[in-house]
Amino acid sequence: MDTGKFQKYDHGSKENAKVYGSPSPPEYDLELLKGFNINLVCGKDDLIATPLDYHFLRKKIDRNNYVELMEYTLGHIGLLMPNDPFSTESIINKLVNGSKG
Repeated sequence: MDTGKFQKYDHGSKENAKVYGSPSPPEYDLELLKGFNINLVCGKDDLIATPLDYHFLRKKIDRNNYVELMEYTLGHIGLLMPNDPFSTESIINKLVNGSKG
């Protein structure tokens, strides 16, 4: 979110030049993402992908897709290593059985 862009990992200009062939990491072209049903499962307590980040992403992909935002009080690895396995089971069930009304 520092750049306001949705882009590949920034290794720093010197390493970016080696990895990507330019001093800046390339942006993902989110306009190519069209016609999908997308569930964004997001953790409000995530310190890596914050609510600011995922709301930014949703706004970018919501134009050409159906996007359902599923916010939970989870951290970055909350689905993989939950404090409460029942909340994870609930999320997985919504994804598998469809969360659209």
